[in-house]
Amino acid sequence: MIAGVGTDIVEISRIKEMLEKSGDSFIERIFTEKERTEAVKRKNSPEYFAGRWAVKEALSKALGCGIGASCEWKNIETLNNGDGKPGTILSGKALEAAARLEVAKVHVSISHEKDYACAFIVLEN
Repeated sequence: MIAGVGTDIVEISRIKEMLEKSGDSFIERIFTEKERTEAVKRKNSPEYFAGRWAVKEALSKALGCGIGASCEWKNIETLNNGDGKPGTILSGKALEAAARLEVAKVHVSISHEKDYACAFIVLEN
């Protein structure tokens, strides 16, 4: 059964501006250590970070907790498996929200097209 759905779209240039303006402080505040390590391996890190940003936003919407007081950015971590498929690891308030919804599976899709990154989330219980 579907427990939640969320989507988000972000301009890659917006994330690029934040990276240029705030650099490491922005990256360390929003992304987990594993996400940051993975970004270093990528040629286009603004695109990578924009996709992960979109997942965090979309998943917080699907969980109904939003980012801020109810859920922190680093409570949602997105990493790819060996086949390149993105998956999430939840912690803190995001994990608590998922438990309340009895989430058994999180389906993640990330897309990039020219100037945009988009994420779509389906929560299944």
